[in-house]
Amino acid sequence: MGYPVRSSTRKPSPEIPTETESLSPVTLLKELFDLLESYAPTWYTEEHHDRAAAVLLRSTEYHLRAVEARQETRAHRTHCVSGRKHS
Repeated sequence: MGYPVRSSTRKPSPEIPTETESLSPVTLLKELFDLLESYAPTWYTEEHHDRAAAVLLRSTEYHLRAVEARQETRAHRTHCVSGRKHS
């Protein structure tokens, strides 16, 4: 059973990401956060906002560190492979 949607108060939906992007928990969390901020339901308090924003920030920072680590690993591998002598 879905939640009722009042068309008179419905706001435009954010862009739907591609299937690959939507698999990321950080992307999904950001989508949900944006929806809550956009619709601002009466039960969504400032405390909810602060908690959600803090989790999103930590998740984003973690994700960025993971991406940087992968890039450093790839750069190291590329350097190691290109530095080998070919016989």
